[in-house]
Amino acid sequence: MRRLWWFCPALFLLFLPFLIGPAACSADRGFSLAKSEEAPAMAMAPAPEAATSAEPATVPGEPGQAAQPAANVGRKLIRTARLDLLVEDYDIARPAVERILGAVGGVISDAEVSHYGAYRRATVTLRVPAEALERTLRELRAIGKVEHETLGTEDVTRQYVDTDARLRNLTQTETRLRALLDNQTGNLSSILEVEREITRVRGEIEVLTSQIQQLDERIALSTIHLGLREEAPDIVREPDDMWKPVRQLGRNALNILEVSLGALIAFLTAVVVALLYILPWLVPVALLLALKPSWRRGLFGLLRWRKRRKEAGVVTATKSVERPGERPGERPDASSGEPPGDRS
Repeated sequence: MRRLWWFCPALFLLFLPFLIGPAACSADRGFSLAKSEEAPAMAMAPAPEAATSAEPATVPGEPGQAAQPAANVGRKLIRTARLDLLVEDYDIARPAVERILGAVGGVISDAEVSHYGAYRRATVTLRVPAEALERTLRELRAIGKVEHETLGTEDVTRQYVDTDARLRNLTQTETRLRALLDNQTGNLSSILEVEREITRVRGEIEVLTSQIQQLDERIALSTIHLGLREEAPDIVREPDDMWKPVRQLGRNALNILEVSLGALIAFLTAVVVALLYILPWLVPVALLLALKPSWRRGLFGLLRWRKRRKEAGVVTATKSVERPGERPGERPDASSGEPPGDRS
């Protein structure tokens, strides 16, 4: 037992953390309980006067961006409508559309009219103030018969807030860079580097400013794609009788004659064009024949030989006609001077 006198202090030190842990936890629990009891009392206490002049709440943005004031955040909506109308006369409907736009302060940004025989179809793009969109659509419906109508809304609030926050941050960066440039006393390379950074920041500011302006315009002015279509006239059909082909021929006779004359003129034109293509080749050939008599005689001799050969072929074909009693393909005997059929 005397040898183990050191064992008791070591055992005490081993279990010391287990003895201290529960006491510490109970102390922490008591401290938190005391705080919870003090909280209602603090809530009941009147706020100091400095709290009444606190700044308005802000909406946190992305990291590295300035906070957006909550009072300035609103719904940014882009509204687009499509309206197709069936009208009796486009010449009457178009002035009515212009009068409606004049009353609400809208404009026609684009117009396209197509002709399909006896009727017309038009596509007109209108830009009207966003607050007058419903009124404009209601008055446009009265112009004709509604065939198709759609209304769409695009929420660009997040895009607008992000772009505006980036723009304000870049503007502050540009201000700091210009102040740094005004106080720059270093070497030329440092000044040039600051100026390059200012140029880059200014370019980004202009891009973001243009995006903000485009969004503001699309938000302030709604777009209406208006389609106007005239009623197609009824097709008058002729009675099916025996004189229908004659009437069609009478209506189409002049067209047929024009087509025939056009084909004749096209053929004659093609012949003239072919002669114009050949003429430059005939000139050097004629010069060669004029300068080379032997070539000319050879060419003319070849032509005469072909002519004589053709005539000889005709004569031979005439003599080879079969006589009565002569077998097919049999020829007279030249030595006897008698035809093969007279031989005994």
